[in-house]
Amino acid sequence: MIKNSLIFLLKFAIFALGTIIFALCVFWLPWAARTMAELHPEVSYLKYPVLFGIYATAVPFYMALYKSLLILRLVANKDTFSQKSVVALDHIKNCAFIILGFYIIGFIGLTMLDSIDPFTTLLALAIMVLTMVIAIFAAVLKQRLKLCKTLDS
Repeated sequence: MIKNSLIFLLKFAIFALGTIIFALCVFWLPWAARTMAELHPEVSYLKYPVLFGIYATAVPFYMALYKSLLILRLVANKDTFSQKSVVALDHIKNCAFIILGFYIIGFIGLTMLDSIDPFTTLLALAIMVLTMVIAIFAAVLKQRLKLCKTLDS
């Protein structure tokens, strides 16, 4: 009973996170880009490349959310230590590294163009650290699952 409640809570959190990020991408991000372009016309030419870069990171983000739901389904079906879990964790790790790569490239590019402000720097660094933590956590968990599978055999 408690396990099912926790799985439901985690699924709800994943759906809520996905919904919030989708709403931010559709409503807030275009407004923020337009506002920044109006406030700083000297870098307004970066509006669409930055938006494209951020939207490009949404693809691996949603792929990782989908794989997270898959893992929760495997846990609910008592199939936690399966090859499917290992593969899903590997996909989550790869998605996190892809997101990290996009943000590193964007950060370096904006820094080279001298077009990055302190808020953007902090936000980009926070996202990079968070995705690195997720990638490392997924890699460690994947190795532990592989180890458990070999011990069970």
